This record gives sequence, C-alpha cells and structure tokens, in this order.
Amino acid sequence: MTQSRDFTIEPSKLVYTIGRNEDSEIYLNSPQVSRFHAQLNVLGDSSLEIEDLDSKYGTLVNGRRVKRQSLRDGDKILVGIFEFVVQINAMGMTLKFPVKKPESNFVAEYDLAYHSSLLIGRGKNCTIVLDSQQVSRIHSRIEKTHENQYTVVDLGSTNGTFVNGRRIEKKILKNKDIIQAGPIRFLFLDGTIYQLNEKDIVRMDIVNIAKSVNKVEILRDTSLSILPREFVGILGPSGSGKSTLVNVLNGNILPDCGKISLNGTDLTKNYASFKSAIGFVPQEDIVHPELSVWDTLLYAAELRLPEDMNMDEKRKRVEKVISTLELDERKHTKVHSLSGGQRKRVSLGVELLTEPSLLFLDEPTSGLDPGLEQKMMQLFRRIADSGQTVIMATHLLNEMALFDLVAIVFEGDLVYYGPPSDLVSYFKVEKPNDVYNRLYYPPEGGWVQRFKNSLYYKEYVVGRLKMNKESALSSQVKAENSRDGFEGMIFFNQQFSGLRQFKTLSKRYISIISHDIVNVCILLGQAPVIALLLILVFVNYRNVWSLLFSLSLSAIWFGCINSIKEITKEKHIYARERVVSLKLAPYLFSKVVVLSGLCVVQCCVLMAMVSLFVPFEGSVPLMFGVVLVSALCGLTLGLAISAMVNTTDKALGVLPVILIPQILFSGTVVNIDNMIPVSQIISNFMICRWSYGLLKKISVWESGAVFDTDMLVLVAFIPVSILVALFFQKRKDIRR
Repeated sequence: MTQSRDFTIEPSKLVYTIGRNEDSEIYLNSPQVSRFHAQLNVLGDSSLEIEDLDSKYGTLVNGRRVKRQSLRDGDKILVGIFEFVVQINAMGMTLKFPVKKPESNFVAEYDLAYHSSLLIGRGKNCTIVLDSQQVSRIHSRIEKTHENQYTVVDLGSTNGTFVNGRRIEKKILKNKDIIQAGPIRFLFLDGTIYQLNEKDIVRMDIVNIAKSVNKVEILRDTSLSILPREFVGILGPSGSGKSTLVNVLNGNILPDCGKISLNGTDLTKNYASFKSAIGFVPQEDIVHPELSVWDTLLYAAELRLPEDMNMDEKRKRVEKVISTLELDERKHTKVHSLSGGQRKRVSLGVELLTEPSLLFLDEPTSGLDPGLEQKMMQLFRRIADSGQTVIMATHLLNEMALFDLVAIVFEGDLVYYGPPSDLVSYFKVEKPNDVYNRLYYPPEGGWVQRFKNSLYYKEYVVGRLKMNKESALSSQVKAENSRDGFEGMIFFNQQFSGLRQFKTLSKRYISIISHDIVNVCILLGQAPVIALLLILVFVNYRNVWSLLFSLSLSAIWFGCINSIKEITKEKHIYARERVVSLKLAPYLFSKVVVLSGLCVVQCCVLMAMVSLFVPFEGSVPLMFGVVLVSALCGLTLGLAISAMVNTTDKALGVLPVILIPQILFSGTVVNIDNMIPVSQIISNFMICRWSYGLLKKISVWESGAVFDTDMLVLVAFIPVSILVALFFQKRKDIRR
C-alpha cells in the first residue's frame, strides 16, 4: 500500500489494485478516486496494461478515458488528482508520481489535441461516461469542425444539453463556455474540456434574499452558505417562514431580491438547467394512495428517468431505491395501507429515483411518533453521508444532533446558523425544546443583531461566502454570468416525449381507477340506478320529451361527476411532477381518454335498459351517439372546473351551479322563445339545450339531425372545455 511515491512493478505479481480502499496496492486518498478505481495487469517482463474498474470519474491515459489500455514507456495516467508516468525499460517497470494535482472542483480533464471528438453519455462506450440518471445513454458530442474550432452537438438527449445556461442543439464553443449534460458541467478552456465535480459536490450560497406575500414580509435579508454533503436543518416555530425559505431555496418560489447560487451559478436565472438535480419532498404526500409501493415508483421512473433507459434498468433502479428506504417487505402493499412514516418514505423514494444532488424536505417528520421520527432522521442522515446535500425544514428538535448545521428562523429573520450542539448555550436555555420560548424574549438590540455580531455569523455565513467568492473555480468560470445569452430564464422546459408521457399517464390512471373498486362501483352503479328510476317514472306514461330531456341531463351528470374531482384531488402530485418533467397536454388528455371509457359504459347501460322497457321513436343508435357526446361534454366541463379550483370541496360545491342552469335554460321548463334576451343568450352556453334539441329531432325521424349545426355546436363544447382546462391548469404552475 502506497501513496505518492515511485512504485516498482514486480513481474511475478499479476495484478495491482489502485483505489481509495486502504487495502489497495496503490492507495490514493482522495474523494475523486473510487474505492476500487483501476488495476494494473502485468502481462510479462516488459508488458503492462491498465484496466478501469467502472470508477465514477474514470481512468485517463494521455488525456483519453480508457476501459482497458496497454501501457508504453512515457505514458501519463491520471487517476483522480494523481498523475503518474509509466517507465518501462531494461531496468524493469516503474510508476513514477511526479505530480499530485491540488484538490479542485475538476475531476477530469480531456485535452482535445488527443481527440477528434468526445462522446458524452451514460453508455459504457462513451468517451466521457457520466454516472447520472439525468444523462442519456448517448447524450451529446464535442467534435472538431475546423482548425482550433470545436462544436458541441446534442444527440437527442432527454434532459437536453446546455451551453451557458441555454439549451442547444448545436453550438460552436468559445473559450470559457460552460457545457452542461444533466447535472454535470464542463468548462471549455484553451482547447481542454474540464469536468466539474458537481454530481456529488453541490454548494449552495444564499445572499440577502427576501420574500413578501401580499405586502407582508415572510423572509427578510437572509444569507447563508451550505457546503456539499451537509445535512442542514431549517428550524423555527410554526409560521416563522421555514417552508417559504425552503421553497425559495429549491426554486419553486422566486425571491423578491437577493441571489441563490449553486456552485457559483445563479439558480433563479438558470433554473431549467438545474431542476433535474433538485429533489423536493413537500409536506403533502406526492404519491397516489391506490397504488402499491412498487407501482408508484415504477410509474415515477417511467416519467422521470431518461427515455433511453430500458425497463430492466428502471426496475433495477426502483429495487435499489426500495432497498435504500428499507421497504422491501412492503413493496407490494398499497400506499394507503402504509404507516405515516412509510408513506413519507415512498414520497422520498420518488425523488431519489433520479439521484438528485440537492434534496429538500419540508416537515417530513410532522405527525410521526418519536420512534418513526428517529428512523426517518437517521435515513436522511445516511442520504447526506452518501453524497447528497440535504436541507430539511422542521419545527421538531428531538433529533437535532443529526444535523451538521441548523438555521433558526423566527418571524422571517435568520437568528442563528451554526452547530446544533451550540444551540443551548447560544440561546442560554437548559434544553433545546426551550429555544422556541426563548425567541419571544429577545436580548437588547434583537436576535438578528446579536447573530450578526456573533462568531457563528462570521464563520458560517461571512467566512463561507468569502471563501466561495475567492475560490479558484469562481475566477475561472466568472465569465459565464457576464454573457448576454446566459441571462435568459427557461420556464418549464419540457424534455420528454409527449406521446410517451400520455401512454404512461394513461396506464397509471387506469391502474389507479382499477384499484379503487368502491369508487368505480359507485360510478358505474349510477347508470343502472338512474335507468331504473327513469323506467319507473315513464313505463306507463310515455312523455317522450321529458324522457329525452332526462337522458340528456343524466349523460351530462355522468361526465361531470366522473371528472370534477380528478385534477384537484392530485394537485400536489401534479405540482411536483410538473416541475420535474410533466407536460400539460398529455396529463389532461390521459384523463379525457380514460374517463371517456367510463362514460361509454355508463351510456351503454343507460340506453340499453331504458330502451328495453320504455320504447320510444327514433334511431336508438343515433340517440346513443348524442347521449355519449353529451357525457363527453360533461366530462370535459368537469375537468375544466377541477382545473379552476384548488380543493375537491370547492369542485363539488360548483357542481349544482353547473347542473341547475342546464335544467332552467334548456328550453324544457320555459320555451327558449319565451325567455328574455339575456336568458336566451345564456341558453346558448348550455350543453343540455343542444343535446335535448338533437334528441327531439331524432325522435321525430330526422335522422339527418345528427349532422346539422346543432351537433357541431354540441361537439364544440368538448375542445372549448379542454382549452379552458389547459388555461387554468397552466396558471397553477409554481414558477409562472
């Protein structure tokens, strides 16, 4: 075992391991070296090869990443920050260590003088292999197009390739350009590509941010710095601004002023290129309770992971996440049957699928008993230890010792940021749980001034921000913020196939409905019950017009009641998926298509039963067509209402307001010609008026009525309602 010294290769020993594992023959102690990084294979007295052992950052020979490479005298090998030279001569084989590069944010460099092109992706055949779920198998390529001119080309990647914060298809590179594939960034500098160590090393710096809502200050002049792999708790009494701070930090809410930086790059201005690296578990569950743990995570994997990952890879990723969350024995259990802590773990699992570099948690242990709280906190601690930066908002102090640092927020102000072990002495209380009471009795000058005068502020805020400002990395990439094109912000830049999302969402929605047997039975059971009631009323008294009106109104009811809760009841799931990858049209049309099938069954049962016992004149198939179109009009109208409101109670409250006018202005209660002008105008917007009118025409053998203007008006309600639903649902976008 050795580090940073010449190493003689003995021909009698066939394999020499290189890595961070202390048992390695060549021991290299650096976080940029994998535990089992590479191995030297001795092929003879003067023949040697190096083999990469699927290391995270790769093994480079003469600036080129290799899997297995024969070595010659004078070859330069780069493993992490260690560069050594191979000597093969008559005296034997030796590895010399002339250079130990300083620890930096560069994990690899590729001299373009050795490459006509660099292929970037997740695939093992790429020149630059990136171990990230947000990177496509074949993501992008950097190629030489002219003398000393290089071009980066996106190869149809799922999450896109960015240059200086803007998504590109093809772009000629300029000196100091920043290229981004998934969460990994590269610096193009003087003919060399430098890979920045950002997948597992993400630093967040917050400077003077503030946020007001309705002229009420929620956050005031808040600054702090969070280093890579830290587990930071944002604590404070209820209503102190914790959740707002978390949502500002993760990009969901735009601050009124100030700056939030990830590794020196402005998050607010470049959110589109960073959002795939940010995970967020809100207070509300972001999983469907009807699905099993396995199905929940598998559908999430289909929606979030790159489309070039096959199903076997996605299933393996789901298995790994389930194992990490210790849910192996519960993976086939429905989410609604899980305990509170287990449900929260499933929500967490949805975020862990994409291996985010930054993980935000908003009150994840709220409502859990002390035992479950402890288990969850220990899980978050393990996630931080594995390489992710974890930021958690909570008002609970029982497991505070697991945090690296805690930020105390009180009435919108940051009043402490430092080690949890010093909290008691800083606030001069006997135990941590007394801190919140102490906040209401400020010292002279107030808590904010005391904090800014403290050593904690100088070390953990001012000191860290100063260190970041003066870092070598900042000076090398400072040009990225000055480029004119770098200032553009991309909102909800969708990268996934709409058709593929539609298929996945439809399949998931069918699964959700099929697992909610009671609700399905109630919805389907309405058709025979209403049909039976109509039969009882009209079997001996055949008032045809009243019967046709009842059929029209029943169909509209079916559509509305099927859909009016379907969007608003999963608003929290939608909001999170929308930020990550979800397109609006596939989401809405998956609802329309699946629920249309439900309407077809309901209308078939209704028409079959009624026509069997209450014969009426006219073409039954044509009448069925009109009744079905009426149900679809009601369905899309229900979706539009669901998109307009934010709770299921409000949606159901609107339902009578929608259906009663269908009765009053349909021309049944009062003939339309006898209405006042305003009422006649209102009647034009009633589905029932046009549906009922068509049914009357068909009943008197006007079979061509189904193709006249009334039918066009009736059908037009469907796209109009869909457009209204799309408009109001788009307004719910968090960052609009």
